[in-house]
Amino acid sequence: MSIVLVRQLTRKIIMPMYGPAKRNAEGDMKLTRLATFRWFISIGFLFALLVLIMSPYIEMSPEESRQFLLVIGGCSVVLGMCTLIVLVSKTVVTDSSVRTYLVIGSKSVDFEEIQSVGFTRFFGGQVILQGARSTVRVPLMSTGAAEFVEKLTEKLGRERNGAAVQALAEQKRQFDRL
Repeated sequence: MSIVLVRQLTRKIIMPMYGPAKRNAEGDMKLTRLATFRWFISIGFLFALLVLIMSPYIEMSPEESRQFLLVIGGCSVVLGMCTLIVLVSKTVVTDSSVRTYLVIGSKSVDFEEIQSVGFTRFFGGQVILQGARSTVRVPLMSTGAAEFVEKLTEKLGRERNGAAVQALAEQKRQFDRL
């Protein structure tokens, strides 16, 4: 019973990755992190912040209190930064370019300018688009990632986009095994 529940929950969480991408007002693809991923990180941050706020009401010795505040404070800062990064970052794919928006700026690369396409498993998997002037990283754990890989294959060809296609196919196989 619990295995079936875990499988269904995992499919519900991951399947938006293979669905259609969101569109902005101009009709361009807008890739954002999966909603459940954003919610989990945001709730974790709010919980750590709540524990930090409630810490004066917990009975502890002064040394325990100091250690508790350091640990929970550190967790709050790290989760706060992760929340900010996940909520602000997005990727917009137009007919001619790919642009990622981050907390401290944005990077873009034109499709004609892309020299190589790579893949890294870092941060849940990212497609790395190496251009002449800049490198853009597109997270695969985004809503509409499969549509993005299809568009990339259409623009660059299957030979040049082999790493992204292979990475998406491997993730699909892993999820299907659940």
